[in-house]
Amino acid sequence: MKTIHTPKMFRNHPLYFILTLILCPFGIGLVIMLIWWLMCKSERLIIGEESIELQTGLLSKHQNEIFFDDIRNVQIKQTLCNRIFNVGYIGISSAGQNTIEIEIAGIYN
Repeated sequence: MKTIHTPKMFRNHPLYFILTLILCPFGIGLVIMLIWWLMCKSERLIIGEESIELQTGLLSKHQNEIFFDDIRNVQIKQTLCNRIFNVGYIGISSAGQNTIEIEIAGIYN
């Protein structure tokens, strides 16, 4: 069974969200909100039974998959605001790389 997670707009950046709502009557806020929404919807973290994968993109797709047996490093970061809204940053790397291969911010719970 796979679970799919996408970044949360309001919970990840509540001040930016409120600012874009304030700018909506001027038209700028709607454009920013649409771009931000598309960016959030274009990222998906899929946790399967044997692997975890990150899919990004709307028109062109990029997929990065790491099997659980290969995971060597997991980084989790939360600011105070992130802790209040129960979201955070996840970074995962495998044995074959010395950099973070999968990173996504704004993941709930």
